[in-house]
Amino acid sequence: MTGYALLALLASLFLGTADFLGGTLARRVPLLSVLLISQLAATIAVLPRLAVQPFGAHAAAGFAWGAVGGLAVAGGIASLYKALAIGTMGVVAPLAALSVLVPACAGLAGGDPVTVPLFVGMAVAVIGTMLASRPGSDRQQSAHRSRSIALALVAAAGFGVSNLTVAWGSSYDVTATLQGNSVSALAVFMAVTL
Repeated sequence: MTGYALLALLASLFLGTADFLGGTLARRVPLLSVLLISQLAATIAVLPRLAVQPFGAHAAAGFAWGAVGGLAVAGGIASLYKALAIGTMGVVAPLAALSVLVPACAGLAGGDPVTVPLFVGMAVAVIGTMLASRPGSDRQQSAHRSRSIALALVAAAGFGVSNLTVAWGSSYDVTATLQGNSVSALAVFMAVTL
């Protein structure tokens, strides 16, 4: 297993755990409280990176891309947690995982090579999502179900845009991109709270 694959698996583990805990908590605690506290924790968690790799010469561009991604992820997290609070996790989570299609499509639009593995991966993501998010025997009220599905798709778009902007910003400055991402998302939640 390559180092990148291991890092991707670790990121998936951490993000999946955070999403599960956040969505579960949002069923019992006001959504805005969950968003604010979780984003504050995320912002504090990325601060030690400044000691390891301070801002570089292209920090402004990295920070700008990170800030755009932070706005997208703020909408994505809020939508996901609300969808998990009102919907069925087995339906919402697979739909939110379609976020992978955003950077894949952007890569194709930007000139990435068209390959069979890419299209197979995209097809597996869509078909797997459709199979995993089929309604169970205990159907929710249709209004709640429709709303949770719509919110899950908004979350997918937000996460996809955030991943894309983090990738673009990291080509300039990884630390600045991460800081811009976390600070802008925190600023959104603080503004809404106030």
